[in-house]
Amino acid sequence: MGVPAMEAAGTATGRNTRYMMEGVGARVIRGPDWKWGKQDGGEGHVGTVRNFESPEEVVVVWDNGTAANYRCAGAYDLRVLDSAPTGVKHEGTMCDTCRQQPIFGIRWKCAECSNYDLCSVCYHSDKHNPRHRFYRITTIGCERVLLEPRRKSKKIGIRGIFPGARVVRGVDWQWEDQDGGNGRRGKVSEIQDWSAASPRSAAYVIWDNGAKNLYRVGFEGMADLKVVNDAKGGTVYRDHLPLLGEQNPGRSGPHGLAIGDQVSVRIVPWLLLLSSLFFTRRV
Repeated sequence: MGVPAMEAAGTATGRNTRYMMEGVGARVIRGPDWKWGKQDGGEGHVGTVRNFESPEEVVVVWDNGTAANYRCAGAYDLRVLDSAPTGVKHEGTMCDTCRQQPIFGIRWKCAECSNYDLCSVCYHSDKHNPRHRFYRITTIGCERVLLEPRRKSKKIGIRGIFPGARVVRGVDWQWEDQDGGNGRRGKVSEIQDWSAASPRSAAYVIWDNGAKNLYRVGFEGMADLKVVNDAKGGTVYRDHLPLLGEQNPGRSGPHGLAIGDQVSVRIVPWLLLLSSLFFTRRV
């Protein structure tokens, strides 16, 4: 029996609303349907999800300061590079390389080993066996996606507000003249956590006037900084990153289960009755 239309619509709306709330602050790069030239600064350049105008449209502030609306349903202009700044986490998990516990952002679960997980930083840094296939798990309860081995996949460099970048104040600046005044420059020394619940959501800057402080780069969708000379942020497996806004991109097993997951089985009383009727031994 199908789900009643109103109930289905309500469920879908709830999913979209939750996703829109959880997606704010995610760090993104251009996606497969990108057609907006170099608004982002070029392939691999990074921006921050500022807010969702609707379930189909999202506002991104790129590290270069450009802000614009992009598609996140039907056509996908963006990929999620890192969802850790949004605060999404996987309770009860631990990265088996760096020991982050719980894993924030995307969880990468080895499909060939029992109970082996990686965080995004370790996954894209080629930790564990690159010949092994992994499941990508974006949030708790979502359908996991089985990916091809990293060894066979393309890597691209990412650039933006990373250590070594030169920056000026950005669109959300509210720190008076800590930087020495509008247009004054500083250098990013480290990417840090704005709060314990929002990893990799801030940058520590040393300004040319000698002042030092931490500024928001993703926390609650805020962009305190704008890059004038970007820096490398490592490399990532581009096609392994989820599309921003895509719902249930494909099942990889019954109900999204992976080998090694623990399950519980509930016996329904009427099934016991039926089994006794049909399978009673006849003499």
